Amino acid sequence: RQLPLPVRTGGSSAMIGSTGYGGSSSSRAMGLGICAAGLSMGGGRGAGGLVSGGVPMIGYGGGAGGGYFGGVSPGIMASPAFTAGRAITSAGMSGVVGTLGPAGGMVPSLVSRDEVKNILGTLNQRLASYVDKVRQLTIENETLEEELKNLTGDLWNFELSVRMQLETDIGNMKRDLEAANDMRVDLESKFKFLTEELTFQKKTQMEELNTLKQQFGRLGPAQTSVIEVDNVKSVNLTDALNVMREEYQQVVTKNVQEAETYCKMQTTEQIAVLDNEINTLEKELQPLNVEYQRLLTTYQTLGDRLTDLQNRESIDLEIEGNQVDLQRQLVTYQQLLDVKTALDAEIATYKKLLEGQELMYVICGVFRSQEP
Repeated sequence: RQLPLPVRTGGSSAMIGSTGYGGSSSSRAMGLGICAAGLSMGGGRGAGGLVSGGVPMIGYGGGAGGGYFGGVSPGIMASPAFTAGRAITSAGMSGVVGTLGPAGGMVPSLVSRDEVKNILGTLNQRLASYVDKVRQLTIENETLEEELKNLTGDLWNFELSVRMQLETDIGNMKRDLEAANDMRVDLESKFKFLTEELTFQKKTQMEELNTLKQQFGRLGPAQTSVIEVDNVKSVNLTDALNVMREEYQQVVTKNVQEAETYCKMQTTEQIAVLDNEINTLEKELQPLNVEYQRLLTTYQTLGDRLTDLQNRESIDLEIEGNQVDLQRQLVTYQQLLDVKTALDAEIATYKKLLEGQELMYVICGVFRSQEP
């Protein structure tokens, strides 16, 4: 269907037919329009919009700067069905501008080149800060990984040395305990041997005493007469034997008591030595327990830091995904810029054709006015 294309040149407007397509004339019409504020041979750029049939249109405009058509702003217009436009900018083109205006009127630009430069500068700064942040996070991640590796190695070496020291101390304690047990067994054996020897001595002495008593009983009558004869110079054998027995009993009792005292003293000394060694080992074990608790706390802290590093790694993966998405968007952006450039070139060609037709109309009018 033929759609009118309004063109404003030098303050005047004219309706030029152009080929278009669309659905209904009210909501889905799509057309190609050109809105110019005046022809100029300068190198300026502009932005324009289209108002067709009294219905405001949203324009995707772009400057067609160069050696000519400065001040001419071609654009591809969308119907009111498309209620939003995307801004596509580049260093050599003016921004896409959405404009609203009355029918047949000029639509001013909403985004200037300075604003476009500011927007691009802001985007570049944000991209640079984003890249710097990613680089900084990468460096921090590497530093933390190296620190974790060093701490893990130091912790492993320290645990190994502590384990070896504890194993050595435990081995020494076991040897000391075995030596104490051997000494106790030896002392018990000696005590048992002395007790058996004492019992044997008692038994032997009792047998000898009984033998002497028997011999004294057989010799009793004969000796009695002798004793009675020489009563003054004789010694009572029974009293002597009793004295000897008491002395021997005292000696035996003394030996038993000394043996028991010696055994008890040796046992007490060994127990005291073992108690001192146990107390010393317990005192040495206390700082080791404290160090073990500290190492356990350090291990838990390192585990938490490892979890944090894993979380940061997931963040780094997300950042890489965002970078890939950003590259994809940049590629899409470049493709859209290429499409816009091609459309600008096509619109410039249509502009030339329209200007040529207008010039032909003027020449034809001059020729007709000169005819008689």
